Amino acid sequence: MAPLRDGRIRSEGRQAADFIEFLSLSGCRVAEASELTWNRVYLEGDEHPEGQYMLVRGKADQEIEYKERKVPLFPPLLKLLRRMHAEAKDLTGKVFPARSGGDYYPRRPLESALKVSGIAEERWFQFHGLRHYFATECVMRSVPVGIVAQWLGHSDGGELVVKRYGNHISDDQVRHFVDRVDFQRPIGSA
Repeated sequence: MAPLRDGRIRSEGRQAADFIEFLSLSGCRVAEASELTWNRVYLEGDEHPEGQYMLVRGKADQEIEYKERKVPLFPPLLKLLRRMHAEAKDLTGKVFPARSGGDYYPRRPLESALKVSGIAEERWFQFHGLRHYFATECVMRSVPVGIVAQWLGHSDGGELVVKRYGNHISDDQVRHFVDRVDFQRPIGSA
Protein backbone atom coordinates (compact mmCIF):
# COMPACT_ATOMS: atom_id res chain seq x y z
CA MET A 1 0.00 0.00 0.00
CA ALA A 2 3.01 2.26 -0.37
CA PRO A 3 1.41 4.29 -3.21
CA LEU A 4 -1.46 5.13 -0.89
CA ARG A 5 0.91 6.43 1.77
CA ASP A 6 3.70 8.14 -0.16
CA GLY A 7 1.86 11.20 -1.46
CA ARG A 8 1.29 10.07 -5.04
CA ILE A 9 -2.41 9.73 -4.27
CA ARG A 10 -4.85 12.35 -2.96
CA SER A 11 -4.98 13.06 0.77
CA GLU A 12 -7.67 10.42 1.21
CA GLY A 13 -5.06 7.82 0.24
CA ARG A 14 -3.62 7.63 3.75
CA GLN A 15 -7.03 6.88 5.21
CA ALA A 16 -7.62 4.26 2.52
CA ALA A 17 -4.28 2.62 3.34
CA ASP A 18 -5.16 2.67 7.05
CA PHE A 19 -8.57 1.17 6.25
CA ILE A 20 -7.06 -1.65 4.22
CA GLU A 21 -4.43 -2.34 6.88
CA PHE A 22 -7.13 -2.28 9.56
CA LEU A 23 -9.23 -4.84 7.69
CA SER A 24 -6.26 -7.17 7.27
CA LEU A 25 -5.25 -6.90 10.95
CA SER A 26 -8.70 -7.12 12.52
CA GLY A 27 -10.77 -9.55 10.45
CA CYS A 28 -13.60 -7.02 10.38
CA ARG A 29 -16.11 -6.80 7.57
CA VAL A 30 -16.12 -3.56 5.58
CA ALA A 31 -19.40 -2.42 7.14
CA GLU A 32 -18.12 -3.19 10.64
CA ALA A 33 -14.97 -1.12 10.10
CA SER A 34 -16.92 1.72 8.46
CA GLU A 35 -19.29 1.95 11.45
CA LEU A 36 -16.65 1.64 14.19
CA THR A 37 -16.49 4.68 16.49
CA TRP A 38 -13.64 5.77 18.75
CA ASN A 39 -15.75 5.32 21.88
CA ARG A 40 -15.77 1.57 21.15
CA VAL A 41 -11.98 1.29 20.87
CA TYR A 42 -10.14 0.73 24.17
CA LEU A 43 -6.48 1.50 23.62
CA GLU A 44 -5.32 1.54 27.23
CA GLY A 45 -5.38 -1.88 28.89
CA ASP A 46 -4.59 -0.51 32.35
CA GLU A 47 -7.95 1.26 32.47
CA HIS A 48 -9.91 -1.82 31.41
CA PRO A 49 -9.63 -5.20 33.12
CA GLU A 50 -10.19 -6.98 29.79
CA GLY A 51 -7.15 -5.28 28.24
CA GLN A 52 -6.99 -3.50 24.91
CA TYR A 53 -9.87 -4.32 22.61
CA MET A 54 -12.60 -2.93 20.41
CA LEU A 55 -16.30 -3.63 20.46
CA VAL A 56 -17.41 -4.48 16.94
CA ARG A 57 -21.04 -4.38 15.97
CA GLY A 58 -21.44 -7.29 13.58
CA LYS A 59 -24.26 -8.88 11.71
CA ALA A 60 -26.38 -11.56 13.32
CA ASP A 61 -27.85 -14.64 11.68
CA GLN A 62 -30.80 -12.56 10.55
CA GLU A 63 -29.62 -9.25 9.17
CA ILE A 64 -32.33 -7.44 11.15
CA GLU A 65 -30.57 -7.49 14.51
CA TYR A 66 -26.89 -7.04 15.27
CA LYS A 67 -24.60 -8.69 17.74
CA GLU A 68 -21.58 -7.20 19.41
CA ARG A 69 -18.23 -8.91 19.81
CA LYS A 70 -14.99 -8.05 21.53
CA VAL A 71 -11.93 -8.13 19.28
CA PRO A 72 -8.52 -7.89 20.96
CA LEU A 73 -6.11 -5.28 19.70
CA PHE A 74 -3.23 -7.40 18.47
CA PRO A 75 0.16 -5.58 18.58
CA PRO A 76 0.22 -4.37 14.93
CA LEU A 77 -3.46 -3.38 15.11
CA LEU A 78 -2.87 -1.56 18.40
CA LYS A 79 0.05 0.33 16.84
CA LEU A 80 -2.07 1.36 13.84
CA LEU A 81 -5.00 2.49 16.00
CA ARG A 82 -2.77 4.43 18.41
CA ARG A 83 -1.25 6.37 15.51
CA MET A 84 -4.66 7.01 13.99
CA HIS A 85 -6.03 8.07 17.39
CA ALA A 86 -3.17 10.55 17.83
CA GLU A 87 -3.86 12.01 14.37
CA ALA A 88 -7.67 11.97 14.56
CA LYS A 89 -9.47 15.30 14.33
CA ASP A 90 -12.66 14.03 15.98
CA LEU A 91 -12.41 11.40 18.71
CA THR A 92 -16.18 11.41 19.22
CA GLY A 93 -16.98 10.08 15.77
CA LYS A 94 -16.05 7.25 13.46
CA VAL A 95 -12.59 5.75 13.25
CA PHE A 96 -12.89 6.03 9.46
CA PRO A 97 -14.99 9.14 8.82
CA ALA A 98 -16.43 9.65 5.34
CA ARG A 99 -16.48 13.09 3.78
CA SER A 100 -20.16 12.65 3.00
CA GLY A 101 -20.98 11.76 6.59
CA GLY A 102 -22.11 8.27 5.56
CA ASP A 103 -20.14 5.05 5.72
CA TYR A 104 -16.53 5.10 4.54
CA TYR A 105 -15.74 3.02 1.46
CA PRO A 106 -12.41 3.81 -0.25
CA ARG A 107 -13.02 2.41 -3.73
CA ARG A 108 -11.73 5.46 -5.64
CA PRO A 109 -8.39 5.87 -3.79
CA LEU A 110 -7.91 2.11 -4.00
CA GLU A 111 -8.38 2.17 -7.77
CA SER A 112 -5.86 5.02 -8.06
CA ALA A 113 -3.35 3.20 -5.86
CA LEU A 114 -3.63 0.01 -7.89
CA LYS A 115 -2.98 1.97 -11.10
CA VAL A 116 0.05 3.74 -9.57
CA SER A 117 1.29 0.34 -8.37
CA GLY A 118 1.22 -0.92 -11.94
CA ILE A 119 -1.71 -3.23 -11.36
CA ALA A 120 -3.91 -2.50 -14.34
CA GLU A 121 -6.86 -4.60 -13.32
CA GLU A 122 -8.34 -4.03 -9.87
CA ARG A 123 -11.32 -6.31 -10.35
CA TRP A 124 -9.54 -9.16 -8.57
CA PHE A 125 -9.37 -7.18 -5.33
CA GLN A 126 -12.26 -7.48 -2.89
CA PHE A 127 -12.12 -5.98 0.59
CA HIS A 128 -13.66 -9.16 2.01
CA GLY A 129 -10.49 -10.97 0.92
CA LEU A 130 -8.69 -9.17 3.75
CA ARG A 131 -11.00 -10.91 6.21
CA HIS A 132 -9.96 -14.23 4.66
CA TYR A 133 -6.32 -13.15 4.91
CA PHE A 134 -6.76 -12.46 8.65
CA ALA A 135 -8.42 -15.83 9.28
CA THR A 136 -5.79 -17.70 7.24
CA GLU A 137 -2.96 -15.98 9.13
CA CYS A 138 -4.56 -16.89 12.47
CA VAL A 139 -5.03 -20.54 11.49
CA MET A 140 -1.48 -20.73 10.12
CA ARG A 141 -0.23 -19.40 13.48
CA SER A 142 -2.10 -22.20 15.31
CA VAL A 143 -4.74 -20.00 16.89
CA PRO A 144 -7.54 -22.40 17.88
CA VAL A 145 -10.38 -22.26 15.36
CA GLY A 146 -12.94 -21.54 18.07
CA ILE A 147 -11.06 -18.38 19.00
CA VAL A 148 -10.67 -17.33 15.35
CA ALA A 149 -14.41 -17.86 14.90
CA GLN A 150 -15.13 -15.72 17.96
CA TRP A 151 -12.90 -12.90 16.66
CA LEU A 152 -14.65 -13.07 13.28
CA GLY A 153 -18.07 -12.99 14.89
CA HIS A 154 -19.13 -16.48 13.85
CA SER A 155 -21.60 -18.18 16.16
CA ASP A 156 -20.92 -21.73 14.96
CA GLY A 157 -17.98 -22.43 17.28
CA GLY A 158 -15.50 -22.65 14.41
CA GLU A 159 -17.32 -24.89 11.94
CA LEU A 160 -17.05 -22.39 9.09
CA VAL A 161 -13.42 -21.59 9.94
CA VAL A 162 -12.53 -25.29 9.79
CA LYS A 163 -14.47 -25.75 6.55
CA ARG A 164 -12.86 -22.77 4.82
CA TYR A 165 -9.36 -22.66 6.36
CA GLY A 166 -8.81 -26.14 7.78
CA ASN A 167 -6.57 -27.10 4.90
CA HIS A 168 -4.21 -24.20 5.65
CA ILE A 169 -2.08 -26.22 8.03
CA SER A 170 1.66 -26.35 7.55
CA ASP A 171 3.96 -29.34 8.05
CA ASP A 172 5.62 -27.45 10.91
CA GLN A 173 2.27 -27.14 12.68
CA VAL A 174 1.65 -30.85 12.29
CA ARG A 175 5.11 -31.70 13.69
CA HIS A 176 4.54 -29.34 16.63
CA PHE A 177 1.36 -31.13 17.66
CA VAL A 178 2.54 -34.71 17.08
CA ASP A 179 4.46 -34.72 20.38
CA ARG A 180 1.38 -33.50 22.24
CA VAL A 181 -0.51 -36.70 21.46
CA ASP A 182 1.00 -38.90 24.16
CA PHE A 183 -1.69 -40.79 26.02
CA GLN A 184 0.77 -41.80 28.74
CA ARG A 185 1.41 -38.21 29.79
CA PRO A 186 -1.20 -36.36 31.92
CA ILE A 187 -3.29 -33.77 30.11
CA GLY A 188 -1.92 -30.27 30.62
CA SER A 189 1.72 -31.27 31.04
CA ALA A 190 4.15 -29.87 28.51
